[in-house]
Amino acid sequence: MSVVTKATVILCAGGYTGLIFGFFGGILYLYRTGSRHSTTVSAPSTASSVSRQADIRNPLRYWLITK
Repeated sequence: MSVVTKATVILCAGGYTGLIFGFFGGILYLYRTGSRHSTTVSAPSTASSVSRQADIRNPLRYWLITK
């Protein structure tokens, strides 16, 4: 093999290795941080009623909210 081919193989192998470790690292990071959404249910505010009125303009979104 030529030097260029060897360098290409090494660079590509390193790149794919970095992607694999990056994906697993990202998944583990997100798993450890947990959910950032609140699980408590609060009373609807006036802002949510205003947004619901604005969502009537979009029928699909209105249908999803009222379900």
